Amino acid sequence: TCTEGTSLLRACQTMVRERVHRLVVVRGEATVGVLSAIDLVRALAALGERAAVPTAAEEPLVRDWMSSSIVVLGPEEP
Repeated sequence: TCTEGTSLLRACQTMVRERVHRLVVVRGEATVGVLSAIDLVRALAALGERAAVPTAAEEPLVRDWMSSSIVVLGPEEP
């Protein structure tokens, strides 16, 4: 869980550390919402729109952050 006042960075770190895609947001003992991975993607996109556009050399690339240890199965695989 996290609170409404938790920073997005800390929430991201918690989600990565705990390997979860959602955090329940609480106020005291009450559940007040859910923060999902797509919410964080939206926040990142909004921050990018407000930030200065980096040069091509500074811009982070997908290859630097993507998961590359994937398993691909064909349609015949059980």
